[in-house]
Amino acid sequence: MKLGSFHRRKKVFIKDFKIFMMMVLFFRFKKPVFETKK
Repeated sequence: MKLGSFHRRKKVFIKDFKIFMMMVLFFRFKKPVFETKK
């Protein structure tokens, strides 16, 4: 396995992980709002 491809994959993984964490936080804070609206 080439080191360059590993670093590139690592960067993509970190980017996707950040987007995933933002989505998780977004839905976690959005849920109580819907529950209080009911």
